[in-house]
Amino acid sequence: LGDAGQELSSGEGEEFRDGALALAQCLREEGIEMGDPEFLGPGKFHLDIEGIDTESPAFEAAQEACAGKLPELSGVTVGG
Repeated sequence: LGDAGQELSSGEGEEFRDGALALAQCLREEGIEMGDPEFLGPGKFHLDIEGIDTESPAFEAAQEACAGKLPELSGVTVGG
């Protein structure tokens, strides 16, 4: 399928990276044990959530509390 990703300006890339780091920090502050994200390319990152029950009330509450940490940038999506 070739390479997929969103081209970000340097400012958007920095904003995205800062937001992803803030998301991971927020989740930790909410009691979710996890490390910082791994950055895979423009507009892409991976959070290692192996071993975390993502359907638990604690995770869902943390996710809701931290939802605003990632910037909303055109063409950038979370998931899949």
